[in-house]
Amino acid sequence: MRRATRKAVVWWACVAALAFAIGAGIAYVSQVSDRVERLESDRSALSRQVRDLGGTPVVGPRGVDGTDGAVGPSGPPGPTGAAGIDGRDGVPGSPGPTGPAGPPGQAGKDGVDGTNGVNGKDGAPGPTGPAGPSGPPGPTGPPGPAGPQGEQGPTAAACPTGYLGVDLDWKGTTYFACRKETTP
Repeated sequence: MRRATRKAVVWWACVAALAFAIGAGIAYVSQVSDRVERLESDRSALSRQVRDLGGTPVVGPRGVDGTDGAVGPSGPPGPTGAAGIDGRDGVPGSPGPTGPAGPPGQAGKDGVDGTNGVNGKDGAPGPTGPAGPSGPPGPTGPPGPAGPQGEQGPTAAACPTGYLGVDLDWKGTTYFACRKETTP
């Protein structure tokens, strides 16, 4: 039991020492970063003061990277390289899946009947068959042209009681109408 307790204490002591070392390292890096920022700021302020007094500072603010120069002319082409060696043949691939069935082809022409490969002669025409039954009646045809107008008939029968018959002409056509009798 003592040995297990001792191992646990040593283990926890190592973990604590490692955590302390990591914390100290982070604090040190943070301090160095702050010091570098302060030094950069002080250097910039000193350079400004020297310039304001009419001098030329030996150390100035950090400059900006320059741009690349213009691209020079292309050189002459190099000599043609030697021909390469042919590669080894590849391993044959596995067969692919069966494709879908294609559309059906056109119907072939009928063959010719014959005897042992020789065409026979046409036979005599057969007798005429009996007449078939009558077909259903066809659709009604379009109406024919209008016939000539007949003679005008006599005036229509008398109007009902209390009305008088009157002929009216309108656009060249005479019409018969019944008009109610008016009493004077």
